[in-house]
Amino acid sequence: MSDAQHSQETKVSGRGFYCKCLSFSFFFPAIFLVCNFVAFPRVPDLFLEWDLFQDFLVGGLINTLFLLPGMILPILILPCMLVLYGGVIVPTVVYSGYLVTFKDFFDYDVSHFVWNTNWNQAWEFLASRLTLPAWVALAFVLLFPFVLMYMTLRSPKPANSLKRALCLVPLLAFGVFYEGYLMRLHPQIQIRSWVDDNIRVYFFRYYAREFYKYKNMDAAERAMLWTMAQQPKEHFPLKELKRVYDGEVNGLVLVGESASRLHQGIYGYFRDTTPRLSAMSEDLVIFDEVEVVTSASTRSLLGAFSFVDRQHGIADYTCSIFDILNEAGFETIWLTNSVIESIVAFGGGDAFVRMINANVQRYEDVNIADENGKHLDEATVPLLKDILTSSRSSKGIFVRFNGSHMHYVNRYPLEFARFKNYPDDPKRPWLTPEKKNIIDQYDNTILYTDHVVAEFVEAMKQQGGASFVLYFSDHGEEVFNTRDFFGRVDKKVEETPPIMKIPLLLWFSDEYKRRFPEVVEAARANRHKNFVLDDLLWTMTDLYGLTFEGFRPDKSLVNRNYVPVSLNLH
Repeated sequence: MSDAQHSQETKVSGRGFYCKCLSFSFFFPAIFLVCNFVAFPRVPDLFLEWDLFQDFLVGGLINTLFLLPGMILPILILPCMLVLYGGVIVPTVVYSGYLVTFKDFFDYDVSHFVWNTNWNQAWEFLASRLTLPAWVALAFVLLFPFVLMYMTLRSPKPANSLKRALCLVPLLAFGVFYEGYLMRLHPQIQIRSWVDDNIRVYFFRYYAREFYKYKNMDAAERAMLWTMAQQPKEHFPLKELKRVYDGEVNGLVLVGESASRLHQGIYGYFRDTTPRLSAMSEDLVIFDEVEVVTSASTRSLLGAFSFVDRQHGIADYTCSIFDILNEAGFETIWLTNSVIESIVAFGGGDAFVRMINANVQRYEDVNIADENGKHLDEATVPLLKDILTSSRSSKGIFVRFNGSHMHYVNRYPLEFARFKNYPDDPKRPWLTPEKKNIIDQYDNTILYTDHVVAEFVEAMKQQGGASFVLYFSDHGEEVFNTRDFFGRVDKKVEETPPIMKIPLLLWFSDEYKRRFPEVVEAARANRHKNFVLDDLLWTMTDLYGLTFEGFRPDKSLVNRNYVPVSLNLH
């Protein structure tokens, strides 16, 4: 072989090595770029389209910077590739998968979901989302980089690699400085800032910033709740707490999960998903204008049971309904059958779970699986009956359901699988047979919850005395109602009425009606007025016949002085 031929072969081989290195560098930004166009197939702004492409270029160049030592000294190329893979594969998979699934970007709000998720919830989420195409896509993203690594290692290494690799430095510098140049050239273009904050998931700074924001907020919540749990009784923050009426009062608060008002027959849904509650509707007060402020379960409940008011930006954790009841001499009891209520979450537990564990006198995690491995809410009913007969003191009993939390088919026994063959709807062309089956399953969860709530009402009715039952859901659920999607996304909550609109029902015993007629009358008078769940603490205080200095009757749904709030969908 002549020297000229050998020189030409070396050049070709060198190009192959560099091309494979660059392919590896640009693979991860390319995945996210493709996912952007899958999630948002019609981009109305041409500048946004260019901005996405620009971020693809800049991201690839910065990834190339990580490979530069291996491109200069080929013996280092495998360690460099492995380091780059380990650093970007998790954000690439998580962010890209989230973008395609939810048509939204991963930020602080989503970090809250992830780090307050336990293994049960994570597994059920994956089981409900990962279809065969999703598994194929995931396998490709995880494994194809190793194919690129193998091809790169098999390529003949170039001669003069230092000189050739250093030729990339001006290109890398151009990409970085061009980014800053555009920021100064177009400061008025707000989309620049939006893309900068959301698109470049393969940059460590973005993930670190959002996680740091979450941890700071979580640490603040922990500190406030710890102070609230440890404060001496004489430092109870509310003054002049007293009972308005003498005598025993038992309250039962049922906390539903993911139950949308728009899927309930008692609220006008075309399917009779609430036959038992509908049959006792004359004995119920049905509130039909109740909304949540957030679709995150723990945040929603933290607002409902404490002075937190997210609608007006008030984060007051100084006192909870449990503190109020404890101070007033009630026995506070929390029963849970929720698969998502676990202190052993990825992020160490959430503020709401810590609050109830610190402040209720009795906490029981039921979670009893039936013969089919399902954790059914009906298992909590016998516990309630035992509690009601155990003592004669006034009780504040709270029960949290699995309700309609995905995976829907695991939320009800087989005898409640009654809804099938959801009808076609020309206004929703995305309703395939598979998606209509998911709607059927969701409606069956509502049917089963109707049965469980009715069982609790019957148990309280048999007990007698002055008592009430309050049922609501922490948030609703989008189940292909308004778009081709099921589940919930916190940042999209204002766009999805099925998520925001929740049921809220009250049942009063005959003795309660006799002793607290003004509460019952006010509740009936306010049943069509706007209400947000963050104000529920004031309503519960009124229901238990309590008051204190600074009490807000204008926020209590069972008070004649209640003032309706403005809702996001009105």
